[in-house]
Amino acid sequence: MNLSEATPKPVIQLGPRGQLVLLLVSGLLLGLSYPRPNVWLLAYIGLAPMTVAALRARSYRSVGLISWLAGWAWWLVMIRWMIAVTGPGYVALSAFMGVYWTGYVLVLRLIDQRFGWPRVFSVPLVWVGFEYLRGIFLSGFPWFNLGHSQPAVMIQIADVTGSYGVSFLVAMVNGAIVDLLTRPLINPMTQRWTSVVRLSATAALAGLIITLAYGAWRMNQPVDGDVIRVALVQTNVPQSNKVFPTDEQDLKNFQRMMTLTQQSLAGEPDLIVWPETMVPRALNDESLAMFRRLAAPYLKFHDDLVNFAQEHEVAMLVGAHAMEGWPPFDPARASYHPTHRFNAAYLVDPTGRIADRYDKIHRVPFGEYIPWVESIPPLKKLLLNLTPYKTDYTLRAGEKFTRFTVTTKDHAWRLSAPICFEDVVSDVPRKMVWADGAKQLDLLVNLSNDGWFAGTAQCLQQEQIARFRCVENRVPMARAVNTGVSGWIDSTGRLLGNVTVDGLTQDIDGQATGTLHRDTRTTLFSRIGDWPGVICLIVTAGLTVGLFAKKLWHRKPS
Repeated sequence: MNLSEATPKPVIQLGPRGQLVLLLVSGLLLGLSYPRPNVWLLAYIGLAPMTVAALRARSYRSVGLISWLAGWAWWLVMIRWMIAVTGPGYVALSAFMGVYWTGYVLVLRLIDQRFGWPRVFSVPLVWVGFEYLRGIFLSGFPWFNLGHSQPAVMIQIADVTGSYGVSFLVAMVNGAIVDLLTRPLINPMTQRWTSVVRLSATAALAGLIITLAYGAWRMNQPVDGDVIRVALVQTNVPQSNKVFPTDEQDLKNFQRMMTLTQQSLAGEPDLIVWPETMVPRALNDESLAMFRRLAAPYLKFHDDLVNFAQEHEVAMLVGAHAMEGWPPFDPARASYHPTHRFNAAYLVDPTGRIADRYDKIHRVPFGEYIPWVESIPPLKKLLLNLTPYKTDYTLRAGEKFTRFTVTTKDHAWRLSAPICFEDVVSDVPRKMVWADGAKQLDLLVNLSNDGWFAGTAQCLQQEQIARFRCVENRVPMARAVNTGVSGWIDSTGRLLGNVTVDGLTQDIDGQATGTLHRDTRTTLFSRIGDWPGVICLIVTAGLTVGLFAKKLWHRKPS
């Protein structure tokens, strides 16, 4: 039987009010599937109302506008933690993210009307295509992918497919539900299930069974390689102290971090980790040389760190800036400003030597640089209004993925340090892990400063996304985060624990030590990356362009 022949035309056409109701229901269900409260099962039905609205709407124009407004509202709710960072940027980003809802609704409707494919396939194709586009376009914002909502057992396929494969599965189930809701269930001629409904139900059920079976198998495989003990120092420094620092407050914060670091020795760690930029001043050689010429008090931060590491024979990985391009020293000069600033992670080895440094490569747009207008000062000044700063805070991007080496009592561990949101961008940890045709890492260590978002769900959402980097590459991760949440994730994406004080994981300072096991398994994802997202985007774009081109061709006068 021809599947397209089994697809009836919509019986009920929805006006603007009906479309809005369905889109708002989708927004509610999808929103509840992420932290907080993370009712992950709702993701399997959350996309269905939106999809029905797309297919049953009376016109493209109405559903396009309403889906954008609903999407804008959804993002305003979901990323409300950005308000404290930049109000104008929060509104603008939410409006832009709403466009992806519109893109999904209109393109799915177009493809469905032309081909009539089972929605169990067309829904994940189009949704994941737009999800991938959102993750890469203009530096990307890969937050709230459908797959991110899922528990550990359901995300094990990410070592083959990445997070977009998990999103594809969840969208398949939504598509099957839409098929059940919008197509005839029984063939009147045979009194049996129609072929489309049988295919949709079978495909969705098979996807779920395969995913669960694979997840259970992977999670029960023994991972008993050698271990490393990682101490995480969680600071609770308000962002106001970072944006408007004083020497007195910087010294007070630093002394508190040193106290926590001293306490962490009780856990006998092989490595002690501080969060992003928690060392108040730069630690690179050029900056230290300038501080010496200026007789500045900032050398204390460097000296205390290296002396501590040497005295206790422990490695430390700390976040600080690096500054290069200082002007020549002149005693008569009132102030000095370097030409290049980096967001960096430094490894201090047990001999008290700064062994190496990693400069953050994937910068946050409008937070660490202003895209597109570096060479157009008037536009750059205008776009500063979308940033959290009053002055230009541009950071330079790093140029290479640094791999540090930390030696335990028995083994050497290779690690890299994705900084801030780099553990959200799948391609950055992947390139850290895999190079020259081989697995190059044993451990990922994320350094973040979530003082911007203290106490909000953002911290839990980022931790949830970080699990995928562990599964995708079969590498454990430790995360040291200012204001929380700090913790340890194993190579199956299981959260092993958090830095906790009096039952709290956020808005507290403290320290704790966790044990992580080396995982020697390699993955297809590490080798080739987000191939499901790429394929879905290419196919969706190709179909859309082809259909528009055909429509324009038929409009040409003969």
